[in-house]
Amino acid sequence: MEKLPSVFEEMMSDYDFKSANKSTMERALKVVEGNAKATTGLERFIEKSNEFFKETIKIKDKYTVITHGDCWCNNFMFKYKSENSQEISKTILLDWQLSTTSSPILDISYFFYSCSSKHCIDNYISYLTVYYNSLSAMLKQFGMNVDEVMTFEDLQLQWQSYAKYGMYMAILIIKIMLAKQEETPEIKDLLQEKEAMDIFKVDISNEQEYDERIGIIVNHMVENEFI
Repeated sequence: MEKLPSVFEEMMSDYDFKSANKSTMERALKVVEGNAKATTGLERFIEKSNEFFKETIKIKDKYTVITHGDCWCNNFMFKYKSENSQEISKTILLDWQLSTTSSPILDISYFFYSCSSKHCIDNYISYLTVYYNSLSAMLKQFGMNVDEVMTFEDLQLQWQSYAKYGMYMAILIIKIMLAKQEETPEIKDLLQEKEAMDIFKVDISNEQEYDERIGIIVNHMVENEFI
């Protein structure tokens, strides 16, 4: 597996996280303006973002898994038990072109922070527990010792180290989630110009909701000392 090319690693290894999305990060700083603790925490993360990402994509340890790489709601499809049912019978993940190997927290935190309400974020431990219980049940089906693979404490330590990845991606992707169709450029045009990440530089009209959601995430990260 290590010999296979990784689009994710190739794209991230030369990417300047600190400057490429400067305007978006400045917007996030403006959201928490007046909160000295949140401002300091976010500034510290931005200053060290290049080092964090370059180290993170190279991490290979006992917790390394195959990750999706672009784990947000638009890459999920759900099958319901019937036309009028709210009960999901099957879920699949689409668009695996950014798949790589890394900590499972990259996918989990990306999905969690980009798709969750304040209530969910405030109760993140409950959702980590749901994830861990599901993981444990699956490992047991394969006859594996859960504690040898990952304890709940291990999962929490991984979250402490890598949840900031999800914050960064949420700051970018929530802008796309809230943008109107006419506000976003065609990704195929950006790919031709090798400027795919420019899609996150768009201005959106729904600024109020964006600011509210980013404020919730950044404050949560600071309060829990994740940044």
